[in-house]
Amino acid sequence: RSTQTLHLLASAAAKASVYRDRYDLIRQRLMRLDAFQPQGRDADNDEGDYFKITRIKDLQGSPTGQYLLFGMLTQMEEGKYHLEDPDAYIELDFSRKKDQGTGLFTLNCFALVEGYYTDERIFRVSVLGSPIPEPRKKSLAAFGGNVDFFGGRRETDDFATLRKIEREHTDVTFAILSDVWLDSPTVLHKLRTIFDGFSQAILPLAFVLIGSFISSPYIFNSSDPQKYKEGFDTLANLIAEYPEIATKCHFIFVPGPNDPVGGTVLPRPAIPNFFTSRIRNKVPNAVFTSNPARIKYCTQEIVIFREDLLKKMRRNSIV
Repeated sequence: RSTQTLHLLASAAAKASVYRDRYDLIRQRLMRLDAFQPQGRDADNDEGDYFKITRIKDLQGSPTGQYLLFGMLTQMEEGKYHLEDPDAYIELDFSRKKDQGTGLFTLNCFALVEGYYTDERIFRVSVLGSPIPEPRKKSLAAFGGNVDFFGGRRETDDFATLRKIEREHTDVTFAILSDVWLDSPTVLHKLRTIFDGFSQAILPLAFVLIGSFISSPYIFNSSDPQKYKEGFDTLANLIAEYPEIATKCHFIFVPGPNDPVGGTVLPRPAIPNFFTSRIRNKVPNAVFTSNPARIKYCTQEIVIFREDLLKKMRRNSIV
């Protein structure tokens, strides 16, 4: 966690720092895998049945041949793609690519690239793949369990106590709903059905309602603000019909792309209080948060992110 004072607008160096830190974390994760570690007698030489990642700067002065590189996909020149690490970059040639791993590859994503280093100082790609994932427990253990990756408020109870609470309360649930269009009678009817069901069963710890909360993009005119506010007023009246749900459950609201907050900028800020005054009065545990949002329950860390990532990645895929 950064010890520096946080600002809404970061310095230019912060952007480079984000990618450099991400590179270091992913490379460390790769190097913990057995497939990337020399075993036994192979540890003293370059031969052996393991994957050796070559740094891009080490290609200078190296003979032509097959190499495995790791770095970030970038575009230094128009119409040309490059692979970059903290020390250097190299132009990539995808014309003879034979295989591609699972996933979509866009600019600024990190990739393992295997191919042939040519005399023209161009890397002819044969295989393109995503970094191999690692179980969360192993990642935490590598840092001794002392690094706070969540970044929220620290709990006063230790991990063992929180784990015990989880095991003793196996009936705790979260109800997560997306595209809750409050201007749609059909959606409001379905919400009533959901509340009816939960009111006769075990109540969830929280309802996570994810936008968009309006069926069409919000327009800043004379009618949409009132229409948008009426949607939340209607929801407040609906929840108030179920006193136990209104008082005992948490309601977490995460804005979506059609909501009047932040446009296409991420993270999107919370929905303004002007639209949510009634629901805040009738639902004491209502929380209006940003998008993405983070939720922590005992030892579990949950990220809620409402965005059409697949559509964006397919549109910006480079191979």
